[in-house]
Amino acid sequence: MAIIFGEIDCLKNLIDILKISGVNDKKSLDDIITFKNVCDDKVKKAEATARHEHHLKLTRQKEMITQHIAERTIARSTESYLRKLFQSMVSGFRLFRLKRELNRLERKSEEIIHKKISQMAGSFFKAKCLLDSNYALIQGASGEQQALDELRKLPDSYNVINNVQLRFSKPIYNPRSRQRIYTIQADHVVLGPSGVFLIETKNWSNGTIKKTTTFTAFDQVKRTNFALYCYLNPRTNGLFSLFSKSKKITVRSVLLMTGQTTEERDPFVKVVSLFELISYITYFPPVIKELEIKKVLNKLLC
Repeated sequence: MAIIFGEIDCLKNLIDILKISGVNDKKSLDDIITFKNVCDDKVKKAEATARHEHHLKLTRQKEMITQHIAERTIARSTESYLRKLFQSMVSGFRLFRLKRELNRLERKSEEIIHKKISQMAGSFFKAKCLLDSNYALIQGASGEQQALDELRKLPDSYNVINNVQLRFSKPIYNPRSRQRIYTIQADHVVLGPSGVFLIETKNWSNGTIKKTTTFTAFDQVKRTNFALYCYLNPRTNGLFSLFSKSKKITVRSVLLMTGQTTEERDPFVKVVSLFELISYITYFPPVIKELEIKKVLNKLLC
């Protein structure tokens, strides 16, 4: 089993968001998904009740209008002229108010129901809104968790670092994109005998793939790869050089699709599914010795 370092990025962000909102007891993705299901169930029941009550209120309002019109008709045929005139004015005003209220109930139905759900479900409603607004993070955390569960299956000679974040005091210049890179973030970096692997995980649905250009993901991986390669292979000469000029550490880029895959391809980025991940990493022959793996590991963890 591979040695694991750090927490997955999306999960850490989710836990932090929940803590800010007062939910402090969720420590894992399973905890969050279970909590979300509870919130969804509470809100669903509250919505059903709120819609039923609102429907009854609309029905009662319509019945009151119908009854009032009928009473006006009867009154006109049995009372004196002056009384009819007075009653007609009062009745007309009341009918106007009844119709105005019906119009308000119909026009603002969703707003009224939404407010009622909020009152009935209370904190569960607020939590559901919070989790729904961060659905992309939940999807991302799910994909990264699946990736991590799969990476654990690597032999114990491999190391997996989650959520690698590097900040460069002196920016790294990429001549191809003509950009200066100040920071990078990688979902996972795998170190082992077969090399260094930079893994970007995407848990996309069919709809997301149709809306999203995967070249953006490819560019993201290649940008991170370039900066990581420069970081691991500094140009410094002498005793302080991590590796000699004749020995460069190659970083292989992997775009891991845990959901729906994409037909797009890039010559510098390997697109793999969850079930192809381990075989791809272990396919390559040993290229790094144990001492070099430790040096790279220490540099990324410092």
